[in-house]
Amino acid sequence: MTKKPKQVDLEQYGIYEWKGRKYESTSYVFALVYNITMKEVNQYLASYGLNATKYNVLFALKNQNHGKGLSQVKLASHLIVTPGNITKMLDSLEKAGYVVRGVNPTSRRENIIKITPKGLEFIEEVWPGYDKLLAEIFQTLPEEHHAPLDAALKQWLTNLKNRKS
Repeated sequence: MTKKPKQVDLEQYGIYEWKGRKYESTSYVFALVYNITMKEVNQYLASYGLNATKYNVLFALKNQNHGKGLSQVKLASHLIVTPGNITKMLDSLEKAGYVVRGVNPTSRRENIIKITPKGLEFIEEVWPGYDKLLAEIFQTLPEEHHAPLDAALKQWLTNLKNRKS
């Protein structure tokens, strides 16, 4: 018989469920899960000289717009980072030879960022371990919660996106 793990004491994080603000508890627990996940992901990616945001830049460039590249503004918006932060990341990724910047022929004021063959090869090297780590993290949640959580988070994202428009 497997022993059920002891529930985390949320009060150590300043989360007081007895206050009756479920939204507060859910938001903070969600943030804690995200932070723990990102810590593990960043530890894995550090062995490749990356962090999660730089990896996501490469991943987005590989998988969006059919490899034709993305504008620097669209990339920053997609990753929810500031234009200044995306510039620094792109400088680093360009120096490593993973991306190239070019001027958009239809709007000379806009940069188009593309992943290079070296960047594609690199992301393919990193992917198996990254995918395995995410699967292991997700498997810490009992199987019966996978589908409902996935549906709830997608609905939450949809509602938030629609709220902004």
